[in-house]
Amino acid sequence: MQAVTHNGVFHADDVFAAAVLKIAYPGILVQRTLDPKVIAEADIVFDVGAQYDPASNRFDHHQKDGAGDRPNGVKYAAFGLVWAKFGPDLVGEEVAAMVDERLVQIVDAGDNGQEIFTPVHSYGVSKVISASTFLEAVTFAITILDRVIVACIVEIRKRRGEKMQAVTHNGIFHADDVFAAAVLKIAYPGILVQRTRDPKVIAEADIVFDVGAQHDPVSNRFDHHQREGAGDRPNGVKYAAFGLVWAKFGPGLVGDEIAAMVDERLVQIVDAGDNGQAISTPTIEGVHPYEVSKVISSFNASWHEESKDTFLEAVTFAITILDRVIAMCTGEIRARELVRAAIAAAHDDRVIVLDTFCPWQQIAIEESKALFVVYPAETGDTWMIQCIPPTMGSFEKRMPLPEAWAGLRDAAFAEAAGVEDAVFCHPGRFICGARTKEGAERLVQKIFA
Repeated sequence: MQAVTHNGVFHADDVFAAAVLKIAYPGILVQRTLDPKVIAEADIVFDVGAQYDPASNRFDHHQKDGAGDRPNGVKYAAFGLVWAKFGPDLVGEEVAAMVDERLVQIVDAGDNGQEIFTPVHSYGVSKVISASTFLEAVTFAITILDRVIVACIVEIRKRRGEKMQAVTHNGIFHADDVFAAAVLKIAYPGILVQRTRDPKVIAEADIVFDVGAQHDPVSNRFDHHQREGAGDRPNGVKYAAFGLVWAKFGPGLVGDEIAAMVDERLVQIVDAGDNGQAISTPTIEGVHPYEVSKVISSFNASWHEESKDTFLEAVTFAITILDRVIAMCTGEIRARELVRAAIAAAHDDRVIVLDTFCPWQQIAIEESKALFVVYPAETGDTWMIQCIPPTMGSFEKRMPLPEAWAGLRDAAFAEAAGVEDAVFCHPGRFICGARTKEGAERLVQKIFA
């Protein structure tokens, strides 16, 4: 199927119109051109062509008489015209009307030069969209539109006293469906998760995961048990329910960078285990790591125990794990910023001085040629000088501490180093400390003396 819009500079109305069509017709080709022949032959034309005729799928508003106004006076642009035609079939009339109020009218008004906000120059979604390339902008717009649709569904159901419904399989649970449920509980507090294989219940659910033999993120179907699976990551790790749900909702919860880190640190481990992919090999025969997937599986009743449904207990535990992984990834990103700033501010390229304890190894190793890092210990009563290794995980040092300091403590170390508040030097000559920052800096000067 072929859709056409104009080329050149794009705006939010044509980008969101394309997003609607991508959702309505996955795989649709959107061509950007002003060629009259291409426009005439296209199945759908929007924001170009000087014609508004929904029956023939022509959705432009640039003709002299425009394309009409809403009852509240907000004029239609391409997004509104396309949404009015396809939105109700996608999400139902009530949700479509709410999405029009919450998002579509904002974009349409902006494109038509109608001022509906104070201050007028607020940096709204239309300006964000205009700051991307067209395909990137459409992908971003799909994400925004999806989130607005879901938020409107949740609000409508709250008004009716209803709750959003998710479905997964019953019986024995595994880490992938438990963590997928955890993501949904975080994204939509109060969501109901039903465990069943009833086809009617599955068909009517808002979100279905790890059951149903369908992967379609647009309609919130997240299974990987179909014959062709649900795809692999670039590194070969196959997607299971946790990964599919996280890929859809994770970036909206924590942002793209943190979502990618969480996928690497936790999600891929769970997905690989559920798909039977070995990603680690024991080095000691008979000793195997007790991974998080096994911990989650242990919430199932053992064969000799009375059977009971502990799924929600496992989900609550998974939420705690996921929350901590997110927090650790967030902290790591913040630490990178602090270390980069310290590298930029260094008076001596050989030494990085941090005023706050934080993980420093990766950035110090990969983005500096420094030999030592000075930082306050977590306990707060000592300042440390640590040797920077040449690579992550290495026990080697770019430069070791002086041999004469090795293994000394307290008065003996203070005397050998010539620094009054020096506290200790590890026998391995990779770390030493003093009671104050000034003392640590004097120790560094002695190293280079």
